[in-house]
Amino acid sequence: MGNIRSSDPCRICGKNYPLMNSHHTIPQSRGGKHSEQVILCPTCHDLLHAWALSILSKKPTQAFFAGDNEANAKPYCDVLVKAMSAADGDLDIDLSSAEHPISFKMSEPEFQRLKLLAQDMALSQTNAVKKAIEEALHNRGLNDSQHKASNENKSRNKVWWL
Repeated sequence: MGNIRSSDPCRICGKNYPLMNSHHTIPQSRGGKHSEQVILCPTCHDLLHAWALSILSKKPTQAFFAGDNEANAKPYCDVLVKAMSAADGDLDIDLSSAEHPISFKMSEPEFQRLKLLAQDMALSQTNAVKKAIEEALHNRGLNDSQHKASNENKSRNKVWWL
């Protein structure tokens, strides 16, 4: 999603605002960086994602859109739900270059050590974490092709990094 200036109206409600959102029909986190994009107003964009998440949570949902707006939003919601719920191999897109945002908590001492590592490596904290993961995988002999072969040979119950 990006805020953009557009003379095109929202595809759901038909309104136009100074700043509109460019909605990726397949989330960027699911490999849709280059998927079709549609212009939505910020409100409809937020509601569309909330509706998709409520469907995925399998909890009773409230009405997110009124009148024709629900019919206008439904096709986009259906694609979004399919993309968000599909296993990586089930999408008709190449996820090999997809970026997957991750988040985790660490203690203050761990965070201070990460900052020192990043400084020592002359990298950002994000790139220091990526480099540490790459080195850990390399030290275990797990590049992409080895990892795939390794997974085929190991029991499903055994964790590969142990």
